[in-house]
Amino acid sequence: MLVLVTGASGFLGAHVVRTLLGQNDRVRALVRPGSPRNHIRRLGVEFVEGDLLDQPGLMQACEGVEAIIHTASLVSYWSRQNAMLQRVNVEGVSNLLRAGGAAGVGRIVHVSSVAAVGSSRTGEVLDETITWNLHNSGIQYTRTKHEGEQRMLAAAWGGMPVVVVNPSSMFGPRLDGLPPSPLITGIMRGRLPWIPPGGGSIADVADVAAATVRALRAGRPGERYILAGHNVTWEQLYKAIAEAADGRIPSRKLGRKSLRWLTFLASLRDMTHLSKPPWTPELYRSYNSYSWFRSSKAEKELDYVVRPLHQIVRHAIRRERP
Repeated sequence: MLVLVTGASGFLGAHVVRTLLGQNDRVRALVRPGSPRNHIRRLGVEFVEGDLLDQPGLMQACEGVEAIIHTASLVSYWSRQNAMLQRVNVEGVSNLLRAGGAAGVGRIVHVSSVAAVGSSRTGEVLDETITWNLHNSGIQYTRTKHEGEQRMLAAAWGGMPVVVVNPSSMFGPRLDGLPPSPLITGIMRGRLPWIPPGGGSIADVADVAAATVRALRAGRPGERYILAGHNVTWEQLYKAIAEAADGRIPSRKLGRKSLRWLTFLASLRDMTHLSKPPWTPELYRSYNSYSWFRSSKAEKELDYVVRPLHQIVRHAIRRERP
């Protein structure tokens, strides 16, 4: 089928494009003007320029496509970008739904996030049934991802063929040739200041891309599927990265009391517009929880498979082939 992929040149989007082409689907890639695209151009895709805030451009991009995989979003933990987070992650979803509905698209897979599902302060492993509990988190990114997902699900309840997938933290090689995540490069160079409390669920971007594409044909409209991985503390993850990358983890562990103090100081700086990444209160607030999930539903219905953690890390630093 002909599939429109938004955010096609991004980290996950490029892997989705490669997966689609590998199963003989055709891809129309929505890319912003001026964005790098040679890494997917050589795969053999059709390009259309535009963005989620350009309604006429979205209408044109959706003409003649049979399905949409919506990977585009803005990821930011900085209050200076709160308004843009609302526009891209929420209003952009509505724009895409209008364009897809007008074009009669047969299936939409919306890539949300586990941030739209919830988190735990105690290390409980969560699934799709949890009631979202991050409305008071003070993190605009999580709020907008949840609201965007709710708009997609509302469209599904109204009859549109929408399926939602919720990836956790993803590692893996960037197809655009850029270095791996700042976390990996920081540990490789031994430059991280501390190990934060809490933990996350770690998945491989190629595994997430495969399940996302599988959701085009096997996902049930109106349902969401968590695509998580290995539930680890940040200390466990740091050690796994250091072992695979010959790096060094920080000797200092950041306690919850110190984290609250740093969050307070960062909030004061933010009020005077002096705060900037990576020293923002939103980022500090994201540490104080466990984003641990199970993916049983996706494993059963989307054939989702999670490779071993050491393979995920080695794949990200290109010491393990896909």
